[in-house]
Amino acid sequence: MCLKFGARIGSNDAMLLISILSLTTIFKMGRRCQHRTKEEAASAHRESVRKYSKSPHGQRARAAARAPQHRHKVSMRPTTPLAPSELRATRCPASPAHCPRRLSNIPQPTPAMTALNACLLPDEEFLFCEALRSADALDLSGTHMWKKEPPFDSDNDPTNPNSLSYRAFTYNLGLVLHGVRLREQNERDVERRAEFQKDRKEAMRNVEAEAMSLLQTWERVSTLTPYDPESHSREHAMFGHYKQWLARSIYHLYYLKFLDF
Repeated sequence: MCLKFGARIGSNDAMLLISILSLTTIFKMGRRCQHRTKEEAASAHRESVRKYSKSPHGQRARAAARAPQHRHKVSMRPTTPLAPSELRATRCPASPAHCPRRLSNIPQPTPAMTALNACLLPDEEFLFCEALRSADALDLSGTHMWKKEPPFDSDNDPTNPNSLSYRAFTYNLGLVLHGVRLREQNERDVERRAEFQKDRKEAMRNVEAEAMSLLQTWERVSTLTPYDPESHSREHAMFGHYKQWLARSIYHLYYLKFLDF
């Protein structure tokens, strides 16, 4: 074998030169394949993506990629009031940062109030929707006594308290009362917003006084012994209904929810 300059080399030198040329060719061709099958390659790719997503750089890249989508979703939120079928009870925020507007001079709602406020309204029931729609849609003559602070007076219903008709009437009465109270709350919210536009400081003092009065009512009602669900099933149901709406009203005023219109 001859070199470029024409000098002759021995067989050992030729083998060494061939080995060097072979290694050079291998390096030029690239590194050896790490995965023999497509499944191994796909698994390795998923693992690489998972590690990258957990790295600081990967998290920053993901947040930057999702930011435009989040802004688009926020801008598409409806601004019109929800229909009765879309009404849902709001929950108490986990921290003040989620609800910056609140009454600073009033104690925060207790966990018991928060739990009652989180109860959903029967917004798919016909009687609820009718009572919410108008005060003239139903006969509301039998609801006034149950809107007063307990203990309640007897309604003198001669029906057997253990009968199905008695319990059905009690259930329907609760549906109507839910609609009546929500409608009255919405009407009062319109007045509160008008008061805030006229004189915010005076309106805030009125809201604080109203919330404090409701808190005092809550303390009085909380000391009462609940009605027996067997012998006084209607009074028992109305007692729970009254406490639920008392808690909802306190929460509603404390977090100034009427300004979210």
